[in-house]
Amino acid sequence: DLDKQLRLLKDFCSTMGMIVNTDKTKVMIIKSKKDTYANFMYDNNNLEEVYSYKYLGIDIHHKLNWNHSIEKMINGGWKAYFVLENNCKAENLVMWDKKKFLFKTLVTPVILYGCEVWGCSISRESWRKIEQIQKRFITYNLKIKSNTPYPILLIEAGLSPIESLAMIRFLLYKHKLNNIDDHRLPKLALNSSQNHLRLNRGWHKDTRAWLNYWEINENDALENINNIKDIVTSKFKEKMWCEKDLAAKRKLSYYKKVINPTLEDQKYLSILTSSKKKINIAKIRMNSHELHSETCHWAVPKMLWMEWIYHI
Repeated sequence: DLDKQLRLLKDFCSTMGMIVNTDKTKVMIIKSKKDTYANFMYDNNNLEEVYSYKYLGIDIHHKLNWNHSIEKMINGGWKAYFVLENNCKAENLVMWDKKKFLFKTLVTPVILYGCEVWGCSISRESWRKIEQIQKRFITYNLKIKSNTPYPILLIEAGLSPIESLAMIRFLLYKHKLNNIDDHRLPKLALNSSQNHLRLNRGWHKDTRAWLNYWEINENDALENINNIKDIVTSKFKEKMWCEKDLAAKRKLSYYKKVINPTLEDQKYLSILTSSKKKINIAKIRMNSHELHSETCHWAVPKMLWMEWIYHI
């Protein structure tokens, strides 16, 4: 009974000489239906009922799903990205290496805040929206067409999918949980939540589904925690460049067959000093390769300009 707990809180605070700021105190009821409840009072003051509450930087919704929180995370990521681009423009900063470092330092952490908790529970569509921020960063700075496949952009830019970074952070967090003392609160919460595996959804079931999607064995990964980055990166690359899927994706299959058969991460963007050369080479390597001259649509040579003038 929340009213009873509020009375106990008031008695405790009175005894200890503490004052509760009722303007900042909110009530959030975990519920799936739009039921209405009577006003909750504390020391003759009404407490506001809210549908979401930010706790330790993460928005928790009253329905206990992550849709509301992830939407705010994505918006926050876009804001951080546009602030970065505006500041770089104001300082006339165009060097790829420095902008790449700033993106990984200032934007990615904003997107991945608390991903150890929510990373496994969001949809594929939500991850696609998150990856759009990094895709925009690459295409905008290298002047590449936005319809260029994301796996090609990642290899050429030498970046990892944001979701793979979240997976690494999750596995490191899980390794830490497994090795702390049993009396610690995170370990108690972990052991308690394992008793709810019979539920249709939950953190444990969501983590299993997430790992299975990327074909990562949790036990093997945790046993090789020092090589966790290489393990996750290789699994993501295998999934994104699956031979079975390449047949239906012409641009990806052409890139793998002709441009980069070994799918090695490219380093020319870090080696070259001329921004113009970087952009030109990137355009050639990441071109759609569907020009008329390449697809033989111009099998018959065009009429020369002088001949066309005489013809007129």
